[in-house]
Amino acid sequence: PLGDGVLVLTIGENGDPRVESTVPDGFFKVWNESSRSEFPERVHLVWEVVRQTKGELPKHYLRRVTYELLPVGGTWQPKYQSKTATHRCFYTEAEWPLTAGGVYDNGTGMPLGVDELPLDKARLIDIEHPFEPGRLVEAKQVPLPIDFIPVVHVKHSLGMWGRSAFARI
Repeated sequence: PLGDGVLVLTIGENGDPRVESTVPDGFFKVWNESSRSEFPERVHLVWEVVRQTKGELPKHYLRRVTYELLPVGGTWQPKYQSKTATHRCFYTEAEWPLTAGGVYDNGTGMPLGVDELPLDKARLIDIEHPFEPGRLVEAKQVPLPIDFIPVVHVKHSLGMWGRSAFARI
């Protein structure tokens, strides 16, 4: 009850903003080494998914949602502000089998870092297009109508939440 929290701002079905909370043990911030910003330029939310079909052993997958700020190659103006922006938030959602060739380096057998997982070995998740309701698209760097990462890490004043179940990855 005294642990950290992670909040994600999403857009509901009617276009209304919603705040969702998530378990923080699969939360990873990625900073660009040359950046001095207090906010990360990429954030990953990671968790394990288990699927089992009748008569088969369960299969384990690693699901990763990524929000990242990328330059747009020009300027654009988000609807919520009067000035132009040079970056935009992009969304990717994919999953990897928790096997060799999925989340482990085939050459060394060592686990890959969350930021190093190759998208060419992943299954991209289909999501609803943010600008065209009802149309499904693969969630690979889908542009969102915002110029910030909509994820907030709320630290508990007594310290961190403990060791993540994903520390081995």
